[in-house]
Amino acid sequence: MASSKANDFPRNWLDREVKIEQNDDDLFESSGSEPSTSLATGLRDGLSSETTPTPQDNGSSPPNEQEEVTFVPGSSQRTRVTDKLGRGVYMHGGYTYRRERTMKKLPGFITCRCIFRECAARARVNEDNCKGFVVRQHNHEPDFTKQTIRQARDALEAQARAVGNGIAATDAVRVIRSTLGDDVFPKANSEEAYLRAFERARKRARQEEGNEVREEAALEPIVSEANFGQGSGSMASSDENNLLENWLDREVKIEQNDDDLFESSGSEPSTSLATALKDVLSSETVPTPQDNGPLDEQEEVTFVPGSSKRTRVTDKLGRGVYMYGGYTYRRERTMKKLPGFITCRCIFRECAARARVNEDNCKGFVVKQHNHEPDFNDQSIRQARDALEAQARAVGNGLGATDAVRVIRSTLGDDVLSAASSEKAYLRAFQRGRKRARQEVNNEVREEAVFSSSEPIVSEEFREVDFGQGPERFLLTEINKDDSKMAVFMSTFGKTLLERSRNISICEASTSSPHLFVISAYLDNLSLPAAYCIYSKKSPDVYRTALDAVNAELACNKKPLSIIADLERNVTNAASMVWPLATIGLSTYRLGTEVFSKIQSNADLLWRYNTNEEDRALMDSLQYLAFVPLTDLYHTFCTLWDSTDEMEDLFTWFFTSYIGRYFVPKQPFVDLQPGWISDSIIRDQILSKHRADPSFSPREWNLYGREKQLINNSMKQGFSRSMTSDSTIFLDIIRSEEVFSRELFNENCLAKPCYVEKDLWSVVEQYDEKSEDPVQYLKELASIYPRALDLARLGI
Repeated sequence: MASSKANDFPRNWLDREVKIEQNDDDLFESSGSEPSTSLATGLRDGLSSETTPTPQDNGSSPPNEQEEVTFVPGSSQRTRVTDKLGRGVYMHGGYTYRRERTMKKLPGFITCRCIFRECAARARVNEDNCKGFVVRQHNHEPDFTKQTIRQARDALEAQARAVGNGIAATDAVRVIRSTLGDDVFPKANSEEAYLRAFERARKRARQEEGNEVREEAALEPIVSEANFGQGSGSMASSDENNLLENWLDREVKIEQNDDDLFESSGSEPSTSLATALKDVLSSETVPTPQDNGPLDEQEEVTFVPGSSKRTRVTDKLGRGVYMYGGYTYRRERTMKKLPGFITCRCIFRECAARARVNEDNCKGFVVKQHNHEPDFNDQSIRQARDALEAQARAVGNGLGATDAVRVIRSTLGDDVLSAASSEKAYLRAFQRGRKRARQEVNNEVREEAVFSSSEPIVSEEFREVDFGQGPERFLLTEINKDDSKMAVFMSTFGKTLLERSRNISICEASTSSPHLFVISAYLDNLSLPAAYCIYSKKSPDVYRTALDAVNAELACNKKPLSIIADLERNVTNAASMVWPLATIGLSTYRLGTEVFSKIQSNADLLWRYNTNEEDRALMDSLQYLAFVPLTDLYHTFCTLWDSTDEMEDLFTWFFTSYIGRYFVPKQPFVDLQPGWISDSIIRDQILSKHRADPSFSPREWNLYGREKQLINNSMKQGFSRSMTSDSTIFLDIIRSEEVFSRELFNENCLAKPCYVEKDLWSVVEQYDEKSEDPVQYLKELASIYPRALDLARLGI
């Protein structure tokens, strides 16, 4: 670290660390010993000159707006754990400024804003020499202790990285904390927190050192093709395009020849089995110099397929991402100009690298280069997890989980193993994979019995059903073809509901039931299931056929006037063709589940959602943009974004997926206007990269000014709960749901939605009065309405 650039971290800290390492090694032999007086004094002198604000720099009198001042660089919580240690914020006069954006009119300068959202203070800083100007004054008192604490944490991070593993954590922490004054010390974190931070930094230093060693080994010139082919790690000898088949073939061989090895899940796996599996896995997971060296953009290379976290638990195991040279690419879209090819992008959003891959043979080209270092451990860990999933599915219940996990983890090197999940996490993944294998087998058998037989898919007992008032027709229509089977059910009671309500919703019963969707009627603050459709294969014709059958039963003057549908384009297209005069909107429930799915995909956002009430309210508020007028939607979205901290990924995704560039006004926001920071980010960074239309326009999912019947979450509470238990027992569930719908209609047993929606619409009707504070308006909606995010998290 002593040779790093001044832009990466202040040089005086690093020089001090090297001096400590060279002259005081004997002081750090024992972590429990008290640090030497000379060491503490020397480090205290070095830190005091950096962390203690002086009257000359931080005087009580505010600087003139035109006066040039010198800022002290420091790390934010995010940059402190990266290679940008010592950069991220700039401090002066007891105030801290966060980097905002690069200035076009002043090359080399950046604009920074005060870390307090309520403060309008800004600064312009030259990144080269850290000199600049304070543009606007603050509306709060300075905090000199925060600058001292921030620089002490940076010094601790640099200490852990500079001297590596030779320094005792306790000694380093005590030296750093001894430099804090009596006024700063009570506001600093505890000694245990500093110890944990030091250990994490030291762990990162080890990982970085290991990655550098691996990269050097990977980029060394190849001696000769003949010598390379003799190595056990050559990927040329393995079939890269059939990884899943190789895994399954290996499992069968293990099950046939080594049955005696898996009699006890607690026993240590045999050496021969571990060696055999290690040889097979090493040929798949260990990147070799020949495959991972630098390449020309026009050079054809062979990618290694793997699973993403989402595809690993589906029938697409072994597909979803493509890996080459320590980099991982995620599938983006199919290429029209090159049939058979797909475009893939690097899994890091900040990286512009792209690849074109032929799905048949996994060969292709890297179109753009990366702006970050390769991670060879990720490929090894990803393929080991895929192998574990295939292991669990292939041998079923005949293999002990402990043995399988130990065999697969034994194939990972020490540097990879340190970055991989624990053995308990692998055991849980194995058990989940084995459970999925059982469910898939049972589902295939049951679905084959229902959909693949030549007999009608609906038996006689379900064609006419007695619901307490004598037998009545329940089966509306049935299609029984070899390539497509479907049946539509609607009773006289369901027909009456649809004709009385004229406000309906069309949605899948549940994400776990891909063969059933329901048409519900909104009546008396309840969404009541009225018609049902089961099908063997999803296609646009399925929705059109089902809606035509229901439409034929309704009276000419009783057609639906408003329709709510899932975020499914086939549903909205079919509904618009069958009922062209109806108003079609999208479900706020599904919008909420999509938002929560995005939150779940980001570990940091999910942790903040579960632990921080303020962050949870801000994330929940996204779906309630549906209750904001279209004219105020963009301004409210930007204002909500400005009130958040480090949620750029979530809000960028929501803007590109559900708002789009057509709602961005021509004129940018005025400086200091609410939402002006997010508006500048959208114009400067997002619109230049995302020119495509959003998946769903706000005109489709916005509900402000529409009828109250456009809300269908109460139907979800009643119907989807029954569907999550088993996705194949369709007919019994349809009959039970029909009975449940009649009970709701007769007893009105769900009274809570009535009161909830009254409170909701009382807030929406006061929008003109509450529009001055749109963030508080959205939070109030989120606190009243039953959050679809919570329902999705519970599996409802």
